[in-house]
Amino acid sequence: MKNKKYYSLWVLTLALLATFISCEEDGDVRDGIRDVSFKATAKNRNITEGGTITYIDSSTNVTSRLWTFAEGSIPTSDQATVDVDYPTGQSLNEEGVLPGYLTSLSVTHDDGTVEEGKFLVRVYNKVTADFSSEETEVIVGTSTTFTSVVENLQSLFEEARENDGLEWTFEGGTPATSTAENPTVTYNTLGTYKVTLTAHRESPLSETTKTVDAYITVVEPTPVVAAFSADNSNPAENVAVTYSDDSAGAPDEWLWTFEGGTPETSTEENPIVTYAAAGTYSVTLQSTRVADGMTDTITTEDFITVTGPDPNFIIRGGVDADFATLNGWDLQTPPTANTPEEDYGIVTTDGVTALRIQAGASGLEKNTVFRTADLGELPAGNYTFTFRYMLEGGDRTLPGALELRTYVTEYGNDVAFGPPAQVYGAFKLMDWTLPENIGVWQETSVNFTVAAPIAAGSVKLQLRIGPAHANTAVVLIDNVSLEAAD
Repeated sequence: MKNKKYYSLWVLTLALLATFISCEEDGDVRDGIRDVSFKATAKNRNITEGGTITYIDSSTNVTSRLWTFAEGSIPTSDQATVDVDYPTGQSLNEEGVLPGYLTSLSVTHDDGTVEEGKFLVRVYNKVTADFSSEETEVIVGTSTTFTSVVENLQSLFEEARENDGLEWTFEGGTPATSTAENPTVTYNTLGTYKVTLTAHRESPLSETTKTVDAYITVVEPTPVVAAFSADNSNPAENVAVTYSDDSAGAPDEWLWTFEGGTPETSTEENPIVTYAAAGTYSVTLQSTRVADGMTDTITTEDFITVTGPDPNFIIRGGVDADFATLNGWDLQTPPTANTPEEDYGIVTTDGVTALRIQAGASGLEKNTVFRTADLGELPAGNYTFTFRYMLEGGDRTLPGALELRTYVTEYGNDVAFGPPAQVYGAFKLMDWTLPENIGVWQETSVNFTVAAPIAAGSVKLQLRIGPAHANTAVVLIDNVSLEAAD
């Protein structure tokens, strides 16, 4: 920090000269001329909060006076000399200007004339200083960077600003001192050390010091030991796996390698990876602590076992007939006045994405059927049909139809519930509308036998919601699956 200079603005003189000239024809030119009669001074107009300004009224022929001091310790005074304290300061505004407080003086002379003057005094907030560092526990032989947090440091006058500044002292550090705003310091010896920051403003003068004892602790390096875990080590194809870094020794740099995964490598601390093909795969993690370069690598062979689709599954819930996008589903009959498109859609509630159906003003027609895509031939044999459902809202005490039926049949547009169409695994849910089941997810399944092959099979969901339940009954359906039992 440069040698300090101290600037004082000792005297401000506000002098108003009133000159009066006689208007009479035979008057002397000196008639009406009066000496300077109004003179107000302040020893210093620029101070630091908590400071004092001495005001002096040297006006002549005064019978009364009134000083007014904005934000001063006293609001007014009638004294010729008065000391005013300023406990509250200001900071520079966006334009870099200190707004200031207004002082005024009104003087009444013995001839009855009144003179007034106003001027600003500037009261600057004190300098404040604080600091932080990247780490307060530092490995011996490594560095940490300090950050200063200083306010009201800039002097009001440019010529004084060259002496504004910071001065750091780092016990046990290299360098031992610094005037940088955010210095980097190396600690080469074990122990605990204090840090001191002094902030100095030249004009108006203000200086403060912040010292924290035992702020930095210098320790022996602990080894980095690489370790990791995953939320699922047996995922299905294309199911995301989240890895977690469990390494000891506070590493802050990572390099992952995922055999068979996407992405193949990652530098994230906790990456997310998917695997497109079934198989077993190794995972490698290199963990590094940048400060001292300490590193460790671990490879776990066959850590991930990816399972392919069960060949018996014809529809995998949430995958092949995905409600997240309505992929694999369509409305069997085109939208009508009783089944407009706005009556159904996809919603996500509490992390569950499902098909949501709410009847409009007229309810839903009995032939409102959602169906999966053509599943191809379903051979004769045994099957298990499973899905989840919930009546989100409604009142079963109201009259009229409130039914959900599900079944497996031909892909075509038939909606019949019996001969001559082949209909298997039919549900007609009777208990889903009980009061205790409203708002509760339920899962149900049925085993059935297909006697003869279905050339083009499809899973269908048929709803009947009568007009009495319009605008109140809300149905959610999720995770439909169809599995060949043998």
